[in-house]
Amino acid sequence: MRSTLSHAFLDLPSEQAPREHKLVEVTHKSMLCKIRFFNENEWSALPISKRPVDCVHKPGTGWVCLQPVAGLN
Repeated sequence: MRSTLSHAFLDLPSEQAPREHKLVEVTHKSMLCKIRFFNENEWSALPISKRPVDCVHKPGTGWVCLQPVAGLN
């Protein structure tokens, strides 16, 4: 399942892109989610079974993923 997540920060040149783990809470549909950034090495080291499902890949930058925290309904 691929996300339709698309934000301006995904289009930043690689040298301006976030490089550290950063957690930000946002709402997505009816869920409260954390946005998680993975660089290419972190993503490769993560077992497939542990990878978040709702992610967008930006080559040269890494992966931006939404991880559900709680339902809002």
